[in-house]
Amino acid sequence: MGTSQGNYSIELFNVVLLKLKFIIHSSMLHDLGVFFYLLIHFTDSILTDGRWSKDSPWTTLGLASDFDWKINVEKVMALYTEATDGSFIEEKESAMVWQHQEADPDFGLWQAKELLVHLESMLANDPVVVKRGQHIVEVKPQVS
Repeated sequence: MGTSQGNYSIELFNVVLLKLKFIIHSSMLHDLGVFFYLLIHFTDSILTDGRWSKDSPWTTLGLASDFDWKINVEKVMALYTEATDGSFIEEKESAMVWQHQEADPDFGLWQAKELLVHLESMLANDPVVVKRGQHIVEVKPQVS
């Protein structure tokens, strides 16, 4: 006799939780968006014809788990922070943000444009996005 629908749901939920605990402890979880991406894609990958298989292979997702770029970005942003009074760096789990809202408006804008060009050329081959917003320059992983 097969597994009932209720037991199937509980078993699937337990497997999802177990694999998510592994991901969290191995420092691959960088933000809530990644959590939901993993949850959706994981459950999709283990469901076959409406049935769960214990032998389902692990699938590698195209997530940016390499954050080595943050080290170099922080160094460059630090140079611009030293040169721009009223600016500061905000480090997030999966992004770096240079903020200049307290800087001289004209000089801060000019520095932001220079920083944007600098980072875009430095990170051209990295899986990241460099963008400028209102009083910020942000570098974050590219979403596939």
